[in-house]
Amino acid sequence: MANTIQVRRGTAAELVGVALTQAELGYATDTDQMWVGDGSDNHEIAMVDVTPPLANDLDLNDKYISLKQEPTADDTGSGIILPAETVDENTFGIACALHKAADEHWEMASANETTTHCPCTGIAITAGTGASKKILLSGIIRHDAWNWTVGPGIAGLIYLGETAGVLTQTAPSSDGDMIQVVGFALSDDTMMFNPQLHWIEHS
Repeated sequence: MANTIQVRRGTAAELVGVALTQAELGYATDTDQMWVGDGSDNHEIAMVDVTPPLANDLDLNDKYISLKQEPTADDTGSGIILPAETVDENTFGIACALHKAADEHWEMASANETTTHCPCTGIAITAGTGASKKILLSGIIRHDAWNWTVGPGIAGLIYLGETAGVLTQTAPSSDGDMIQVVGFALSDDTMMFNPQLHWIEHS
């Protein structure tokens, strides 16, 4: 007979007050949230919803991963993350716009260095340079120093900036600049990072 492996479980309220040990998983039976512990803090890794937002969108038996629209703390994110990458350049710390260089390391991305530092394909969610850094490839990130405009049309779009490592809501306007949309504002300090791999060269 096969053995059953179970993780710590309880309601979300019960698990919030429990410090999971390093690498220990916790499952909330009432909200379908999952956490992993590091010995002192619990880190939410997923929320699986069983009820679709609209009845016609999904079968009731389908499940999908739901990201937090507003992360609960500054300089945090959730989504598709590369957990152990090498970063050679990062002047701005968390939320620095990055690109993958020819040596497979990450450097700061810039809209006016189209042949060497484009396109933006990641954003730093750990500060500094060196090995074992976390890079968000697609997902939601909160950075309280931002002051985004939220709105329809182009109002809420976010672009790779002309200054290396910087994101902006003003499309680059110098000849030869790359105009690349990298996401859109969810609130004044939160964005959906979803870098587009097609762009326009300004002329």
